[in-house]
Amino acid sequence: GETPNRIINGGKGIYIHDTEGRESLDAFAGLYCVNVGYGRTEIADAIYAQAKELAYY
Repeated sequence: GETPNRIINGGKGIYIHDTEGRESLDAFAGLYCVNVGYGRTEIADAIYAQAKELAYY
């Protein structure tokens, strides 16, 4: 059979959401990219503040 397409369109905390409205635990979040969860405003704010000063070096 065919594997159905699943389109992930958001995440909050440790969960991801798809376009069908399903919520799933993101057990494959990625060791280096989203290990603190999704929607962490304090982290986004810190990144924004740093990017205004020096994006990279």
